[in-house]
Amino acid sequence: MPARPTHLFAAVVLIGALIHPAIGHAASRGIDVTLKASEVPAPSGGTNMEALFWRSIQAGGDIESHEAYLSRYPKGTFAALARVKIDKLKQQKQLAVADPPKPPAPSPVKPAVEVFPKKTGQVFRDCFDCPEMVVIPAGSFRMGDLDGGGGSDAKPVHGVTIPRPFAVGRYEVTFTEWDACFSAGGCGHHPKDRGWGRDSHPVINVSWNDAKEYVDWLSRKTGQEYRLPSESEWEYAARAGTGTKWSCGNRGDCLQGVAWYAGNSESMTHPVGQKGANGFGLYDMQGNVWEWVEDCKLRYSSTPTDGSAETVSSACYRVNRGGSWYSYTRLLRAAFRNGNNPIIRDNGLGFRLARTLLGP
Repeated sequence: MPARPTHLFAAVVLIGALIHPAIGHAASRGIDVTLKASEVPAPSGGTNMEALFWRSIQAGGDIESHEAYLSRYPKGTFAALARVKIDKLKQQKQLAVADPPKPPAPSPVKPAVEVFPKKTGQVFRDCFDCPEMVVIPAGSFRMGDLDGGGGSDAKPVHGVTIPRPFAVGRYEVTFTEWDACFSAGGCGHHPKDRGWGRDSHPVINVSWNDAKEYVDWLSRKTGQEYRLPSESEWEYAARAGTGTKWSCGNRGDCLQGVAWYAGNSESMTHPVGQKGANGFGLYDMQGNVWEWVEDCKLRYSSTPTDGSAETVSSACYRVNRGGSWYSYTRLLRAAFRNGNNPIIRDNGLGFRLARTLLGP
């Protein structure tokens, strides 16, 4: 037998006793004496009975008790009040179902990579609008014009050791990533795209100083050490373990598969990542846009051999590497060096990030 509300049961006992002593006695002993409203005999002294019934259901105040009252006294003294009470209780019940208590807000999601990602070649991103980065292994290589035919500034060939793994941008920094910095107030320059497209196109018309502004903003935003790569880090990443003119080989026609340059660009930049990657999983290391690096443009006889940048003066010409959409094959060679005033903005100048990795 389903449980009955305590207050309604008490009302049954009380009313039963007034209607007939036997009914009240049976109900008080727990015997089911529930009657349909139509089966309850009409009391003598109806007003007193109605008032007792009404008072007995006010303690609990549930919908069923008030409906039982209306069933027995549809035109009773308290009928109008009972209907108002029922409507109010139904509204409260609906609100309780429609608006359940809200769960506590989840803790903010932490960046996926906060510590040194040990696996060489691992791709990671420190925030939603941060550039994708690739882990580059430590190692040694020969830097400079390995096979002749290059400029005198790419000599002498010298050994460089990169002592620790570091990260390099998987792609050149795009307009989408730059515009995030501009919108946040971290970058003061809003470069034009010449109508070639923004979004995933590499950002152009940015100076070395502009690039440094972006690097500083991203470092503050993420709490990580972002920077421009050193010149030796850039060449190490571009060669990706090769000793050829280009990472794809010694024949210029191999560039068709890995680069946008004068031979196929149709005189414009293209979205990053459309050509093949090099051995480290980096895209557009040759062509699309020249890439600023940290170093001053100096003779190799005085440059570091530990992968660090050579910065003798804040007013020096800064190196840019890799060639661009308007460059011929010679300028795309891994060893080729170019340099510009750090305030120069050009439709073939962009940049790529590096990031220091902390950990074992």
